[in-house]
Amino acid sequence: TVVVAPYLSLLPEITPYDNERVRISAFMGGFEVLGTITGNLLPPLFAAFFAGGLLFLTSGFQAMAFCAGVTLVLAFTLSVAFVKETYTPPSQTVSGGAHPVVRAMKEFGSTFRNMAFRPYVVGVGFYRMAIATVVFIAPFIATKIIGSYQAGEADVAVLGALGAMREAGPNWELGAGYLMMLVMVGAALFFPLVSWLAGKLGKRILFITALIWLGAIMVMMGTIGTWPFFTPLFQAVALFLFAAFPVAIALVVIRPMLADIIDADEKLTGLRREGVYNGMEGLIMKVAAGLGPLIAGLVFSAFGSSTGENLGVRICGPIAGLCLIASAAAFMRYPIKK
Repeated sequence: TVVVAPYLSLLPEITPYDNERVRISAFMGGFEVLGTITGNLLPPLFAAFFAGGLLFLTSGFQAMAFCAGVTLVLAFTLSVAFVKETYTPPSQTVSGGAHPVVRAMKEFGSTFRNMAFRPYVVGVGFYRMAIATVVFIAPFIATKIIGSYQAGEADVAVLGALGAMREAGPNWELGAGYLMMLVMVGAALFFPLVSWLAGKLGKRILFITALIWLGAIMVMMGTIGTWPFFTPLFQAVALFLFAAFPVAIALVVIRPMLADIIDADEKLTGLRREGVYNGMEGLIMKVAAGLGPLIAGLVFSAFGSSTGENLGVRICGPIAGLCLIASAAAFMRYPIKK
């Protein structure tokens, strides 16, 4: 939190121009996708390569963690070294000798007086809850829904080409990873188009469209295996493919929208409070990210999450879809339309 909140707060500081903020956010999204993919693919290779140890480390897993830590420090050092802040906070005399925690809580609470921040933080909270739910249930969609059907010849051919077949049958856990990678890679390919559309249509309307689009896809997740065409695997592939574009929109436009809110706050208060807004957003998003899997777990317990009784898994997709529709409704009240 101490590293990431200031890091994200640098976006409005780097440039005041909306089109440049969108392009920077697209670059950030691209590196997030690259980092997610390499972060999933490289660790096992590092652990195997350094199985005998490295320097003072005795196992491949220790060497993997050490290399990841060094890489992380170097990556964030680039931001510290090359991003120059031009804003200097004014010196202020604190009246009444209030405790720093009390002053901090007042600062955080004051963000909700910003008419643009309230619908934003509610909408982003519902969005984050939906995404956390989908990430949580993706392996169960593969193992408990798709895995409950007999794999067809085309399924076996595709899974075999991807290395997701074993003697006992399809490796649906690995298949779930490929489905998530399909969304991430597909989203990255759409980043240039999203940047262009944001300049033409505006970030607000583009994000609302993405939320409704993605919400409909989440509702359809509960119907996998019931379509009159395609096998359940290819039905899932189709849905995850269609999810790539709205996910790309979300990854690109959320950060510049918060930068707009920070600009609006400066007009009200005369202060630049990037850290306060990113901190409050981070708090809400972390709570929402925890609620998603919690609710999914309760639904699993109530309605079943096994191959034979997978209604709980099917229900979670529409629940995530309703969260996204609630997010779109919140952003309907978001007043900044540039």
